[in-house]
Amino acid sequence: MHKRDRQGILLTGISIVILLLAGCQSGAEAGTGETTGGDTGSVGTTSGGSTGGEAVAPPLPEGPVSSSIVLDPAGNSDETARAIDSAIYETLIVTNASGESSPALAQSWVVSDDTLDYIFTLRSGVTFHDGTPVNADAVIANFTRWFDPASSLRGSGSYQPWADAFGGFQGEMTDGGSPKSSFDGIEKVDDLTVLVHLNRPQPDLLMTLADISFGIASPIAIEASGDTYGTASGSAVGTGPYKVGAWTASSLTLDPNTSYWGEVPADTKEFPLQ
Repeated sequence: MHKRDRQGILLTGISIVILLLAGCQSGAEAGTGETTGGDTGSVGTTSGGSTGGEAVAPPLPEGPVSSSIVLDPAGNSDETARAIDSAIYETLIVTNASGESSPALAQSWVVSDDTLDYIFTLRSGVTFHDGTPVNADAVIANFTRWFDPASSLRGSGSYQPWADAFGGFQGEMTDGGSPKSSFDGIEKVDDLTVLVHLNRPQPDLLMTLADISFGIASPIAIEASGDTYGTASGSAVGTGPYKVGAWTASSLTLDPNTSYWGEVPADTKEFPLQ
């Protein structure tokens, strides 16, 4: 990151989070599910906390899917794979067609006045399908995988969605000597809080992070699977309302995630492979 007074930034950011969340909680009616957020110096939060019933399963494709389908959102451009990814993985936030942001894995966020620092507070008690916790370390591992070619979780993927959204990867410079990427780095504030820092303002950052390409996956599962992550030979482990069940040469089954923090889907989904 830039050699700024990062400790001062963190302390200021944490103070803003505390003040804004306190004001939001005192002024909101519990259980309404109202959200605000995404603007400079504002907070996005779910009224009444993150106890469940706030998210529903996305629509899934109908009919057979390709036997070569890969369920790793970090590199997917295939629309069928992205639709299934949206049932398995979740992003920090979600946005609607109007560009309004709402909580997902992050229950709140704060944007600094210069729009270079975004502090995301994660939902507590959320786990990946493999039972490992969703915490700051897991989120940082995902961002590092996308951004840093030297990440141990990187594998051989091209990570084109990241390059398209942020302009480049760690260490890449323009001819003028400035970083290609608008993303500068991510820091752990505490177990459930991360700070994302930008090199330059990116007004569409929240909408960008809501894209399923930036779905948060289990670092433990990625490490265990290596280059087979997202395939039948490896695993595909997120936090979404569905989890991968049986994955054979002839079919892919998605089972309801009974530990989901939101609304648990009622039915198993099976896709013939062709």
